[in-house]
Amino acid sequence: MTRTTLGGLIEFVKETPALRSRAEIRHELAERYMEFEIGRWLCYRVAEMQSKGKVPNSEASVSKVFGTELQRQMGVTGMRVLGMAGQVEPPDVGRDTAGQCGPAQQCARFGQALAVDERLQRGRRLWQTRHRLAPASAAVPT
Repeated sequence: MTRTTLGGLIEFVKETPALRSRAEIRHELAERYMEFEIGRWLCYRVAEMQSKGKVPNSEASVSKVFGTELQRQMGVTGMRVLGMAGQVEPPDVGRDTAGQCGPAQQCARFGQALAVDERLQRGRRLWQTRHRLAPASAAVPT
């Protein structure tokens, strides 16, 4: 989900009196906006380090996990704001943000699991390298 989607959700809430009067929706959108800006600055930090020739190992991982979690939260917020229309494709509803929230919410959970799995696999390989252990596939059965 992009900044355009977030902007569309904010505009939809502004145009809908029933949603505009709900403080929890306004606060949730404000949180998503702040988190989106934080994610953007995390990406800038990674790019800055790369441009200086540094290797942003932990920074890149933090940015990836933060972005994946933000995508999931944006999907949840979008579904809460748009309701069932959040799953319908835009030409059927006439709104730019419709149809983007349901798949984003569902796919982000899978992406988050992959991000965690990648980190676990990388950590296991690093641990094996540091302790000079053979990979699990080369283990001798007893």
